Amino acid sequence: MYILGRHCVMVSCVIGVMAVLPLPSRAGPAVVSLSTPLQIEVSGDPAPISVLRRAIRIAAHSAFPELQDAEIALAATRPTLTALPSGRSMHVRADLAVMTPGTGTIVWVVSVTLVNVTVPWHDAQQLFVSDSPETVDTDGILYSGIIRGGRAARILYHHQNAKATRDMWLSLGLTNTSPDPVQVCIFGATGGPAADELFAGHFAARGFLEQYQARAGIVVNVPPAGFVPILATKVPPDQVASGLAQIAVLRGSGVQVQLEAQFPRIGEPPVFSRVLPMDTQHQRGVFGAPLVQRNLSYTVAGPVAQLWLGADQDLLRDEMNGAPLQGNYGVVYSFDVRLTNPGPDPRVVALIVHANGGPAAAAIVVNGTLEDLAMVQPDAPQPAATLRIPAASSVDAHISTMSEAGSYYPLLMTVGPP
Repeated sequence: MYILGRHCVMVSCVIGVMAVLPLPSRAGPAVVSLSTPLQIEVSGDPAPISVLRRAIRIAAHSAFPELQDAEIALAATRPTLTALPSGRSMHVRADLAVMTPGTGTIVWVVSVTLVNVTVPWHDAQQLFVSDSPETVDTDGILYSGIIRGGRAARILYHHQNAKATRDMWLSLGLTNTSPDPVQVCIFGATGGPAADELFAGHFAARGFLEQYQARAGIVVNVPPAGFVPILATKVPPDQVASGLAQIAVLRGSGVQVQLEAQFPRIGEPPVFSRVLPMDTQHQRGVFGAPLVQRNLSYTVAGPVAQLWLGADQDLLRDEMNGAPLQGNYGVVYSFDVRLTNPGPDPRVVALIVHANGGPAAAAIVVNGTLEDLAMVQPDAPQPAATLRIPAASSVDAHISTMSEAGSYYPLLMTVGPP
């Protein structure tokens, strides 16, 4: 699989000469050396190892069109990757295990330069959703939407493989149908495959929320009539996969974002360049800006502050037919809470999660720290974090989370006594 990292990547490369290296007898896959390096920009302070690994994979797809229909894994680097501080660069040799349709695995060896830079942040103005119905059993385009120049959109998808005999590939990509290049900033995360849909949705949301809080992404140039794969997950029969991605068009007329389902022959990766039929059964909807912001307050010994997710008053509406987005899946909630302690002694308050709508998971960022609740059951509230208020003082807490595919809503978080 190839999955985007949590920080920013800019790719530039000219395809170089390839030479097959000699291998000892009875060796593993053939090895191909590329003479032209990948130039990759990342952001983060520092950019962690997971970001660098994922950046190399997406860079290979973007820089080498012949890898468009390939499944790529980063087998090794020399030297070993380490977290990259802001403003620093790193040079490595990367071994990419590449499997293309109709062939075995080939190891591509490429020189990579990673540079940690600052990249502007663009938030989403629209939300695309593909999750109803969840089950998929035939090849097709499950969702297709356009992001115009200067705009940003987020897409959430959540689907189950309903075919008993084959794996399903869920693949998200960008197509530039214009005669000019388009530059985009993208990031995203996947969850699953998993038998438990709540588990799949939680891991996608947790990964996405980490990236969202970092105000980060990947900067990629999509060539004229070109295609860039973003996220892909191989889903065994009866299992579920989720994905979240955000795309901002920085330069150019716009791009088409497309979610595909494919059931390739056993042992083969999907063919991303293939023209698939539009599966209108799964086209879900387009909604407004996927952000809910609230200012609240809590005073020690007073009523608890209530932070609702997926409640009726906040539901986004489909831009075409006005239908509500039940659960507000894919929407980020941002709460600023003023905490006041009028007493003479320091006090501790707690953020507690109540699963009012049914079983739910929650990834919650409290003052920059990610708190992970993998399962909250109804009538069994769980504490997510504690906050200390000095005597006779007020402090501000910032709490951010999002509605997760597979969980049940509404969900209530309270700030009050431990």
